[in-house]
Amino acid sequence: MSTAGIVFSNIHDRNVSQLTTERTMASVPIGGRYRLIDFILSNMVNAGITKVGIICKTNYQSLARHIGTGKDWDLARKEKGIVILSPYSDKEAGPLYSNRLEALQSAKVYINSCDEDYFIMSDSDVVANLPYDKIIEQHEASGADITGVYKTIEVKKPIHRTSTLFDISEDGQIAGLTSHTQIEGTVNFSLNVWVMNRELVKNIIQDSITYGKKSLSREVLAPLVAEGKVKIMA
Repeated sequence: MSTAGIVFSNIHDRNVSQLTTERTMASVPIGGRYRLIDFILSNMVNAGITKVGIICKTNYQSLARHIGTGKDWDLARKEKGIVILSPYSDKEAGPLYSNRLEALQSAKVYINSCDEDYFIMSDSDVVANLPYDKIIEQHEASGADITGVYKTIEVKKPIHRTSTLFDISEDGQIAGLTSHTQIEGTVNFSLNVWVMNRELVKNIIQDSITYGKKSLSREVLAPLVAEGKVKIMA
């Protein structure tokens, strides 16, 4: 049940543009002492994950300084450990990424070098103490290709941001996955934490390059939901 971690450091920068003009979302300070990425790294290390790749795009100098060698999380290792995946593009993947799928394409070389059974992926702004080990255990036990994590919330005042929402059936299974630019009411909000089987991730990346796919949620995850290959965990 070996697992490697992938963190998207820049995905939501535009949501707090005043705070990310000179840094990534991942390195936005919180509580005066910590950075947003500290929560994700702590969750991963507490789950026994000792190999983590952080996909970066722009303004990641402060993030690199904060992480250093990874010693604070016991990730300063000759093998595995933490790696800053600096901006990279090739003739297959195209220009620097603008979404998660393109970000995965930019990290293709690193991902293809991983031999762990699973990847657990997270955005950098998930401020929560999540039991990644339990999520991975449930994923393995379910036999699913992908497991997503969500939280049911009541939004009293409309929020204008692109968000992924789950449609959940009466038996607690995922019935659909949709992307919204405005959310309100009671919704099953995706935390954008996903566990995926290793070979599936590699195939998703190559397939998206070959066929020019741009959206992870709409063009990759939604069809897999329809095929019954995606499970969810609250």
